[in-house]
Amino acid sequence: MREDDHIIKKQYQKETTIIIIALILSLAFLPTINATIETHNANTNTPETVTKMEETIHIEFTRPLSNSFYFHNQRLFPIQNNIISYGPIELEAYATAEHNITHVEFYDDNTLIHTDNTAPYTYTWNPIRCLQHTIKVTAYDTQKNSVSDELTIIKWRSHPILIITATALALYIGAYVFNGDPLLGWTAIRGYVLNIKKEGNDLVFRAIRLHYTEVTPREVSTGIIKFKKIRISDIGPDRRVYLGPFGTYVYITGICHGGIQEI
Repeated sequence: MREDDHIIKKQYQKETTIIIIALILSLAFLPTINATIETHNANTNTPETVTKMEETIHIEFTRPLSNSFYFHNQRLFPIQNNIISYGPIELEAYATAEHNITHVEFYDDNTLIHTDNTAPYTYTWNPIRCLQHTIKVTAYDTQKNSVSDELTIIKWRSHPILIITATALALYIGAYVFNGDPLLGWTAIRGYVLNIKKEGNDLVFRAIRLHYTEVTPREVSTGIIKFKKIRISDIGPDRRVYLGPFGTYVYITGICHGGIQEI
């Protein structure tokens, strides 16, 4: 190798080494540089202090709790994404300020419903209108600063028994209108039968003299069945008296779901 070539090669290796070292140093310090730039930008964009109102006054609801069902001011159980109140409920807010709180106002759908001048700040809420309400509470201090908090409450006034009754009635009418079948129909029986047996949820026997009263959405009918084999389903609490040899002769009374089927 000529001397000139050797010198060029050494110079190339030196420059390459410097470039590699510079690249490594850049990669090592780049995160720190970026962090410094981001911190500087953040500091220049963020105000040094929050607003005076946020510094001096604060208010929040402490009752009712979120995701709760209340029954006459008692929290019964948690629910998802709602506050439901049946009956009156006590609203309560906590307020604090650098300067003294002068008063707290309670609003129902932007209508002022109560003003409280002393802590604890409460109001017993029991509106006539059901469904959803937006409840807001606003606190004022001596410097005329104010801040608010709000929540949504679903007011429920319908009694559970009324809902259950209405649901049962709707099912009863629906069965009559669409199917013609007595969904809630029942039959009362009393009389003498032979060879009573249980088949699944049914009772099968031969009626000797059986009185019945059948109630359906369309009519109430009574009658007597003699010497026929019949099937009844879902008999409720019944009373049986076993007579005759081997207990095959039975006097039975009870109520069953649906009607009597002859087989």
